[in-house]
Amino acid sequence: MRAHIYQMDLTPENIRLCFAPYEYVLKECCGQIPSVRYARVYSLEVGAEDPEALYALLNLHHPSDYTARSLSVSDVIEFEHSDDSSVFYYCDTIGFKVISFDRSTAHAPTP
Repeated sequence: MRAHIYQMDLTPENIRLCFAPYEYVLKECCGQIPSVRYARVYSLEVGAEDPEALYALLNLHHPSDYTARSLSVSDVIEFEHSDDSSVFYYCDTIGFKVISFDRSTAHAPTP
């Protein structure tokens, strides 16, 4: 299974949503997580759909090729299954929320 990490660029138009709790983002963005504001910043193979384990890996034991910022509130994790289905998790202030997320509107990261 593949996991993909999405983060908002730290641009002036995103700054009020970066690192914001789930309920705040929903309130500010008409009830949706705005996938168009996100960039896919990292992908890796994982053995299980476990957002907590991935959080620990990307905060405590960065892989050598990981160059994005540590996983934090407002980041999105996608677990892509072998049948081409995906489950998306929003990193909230405590834990994760399963969300709808349109990965086709995410973009390449801004340097």
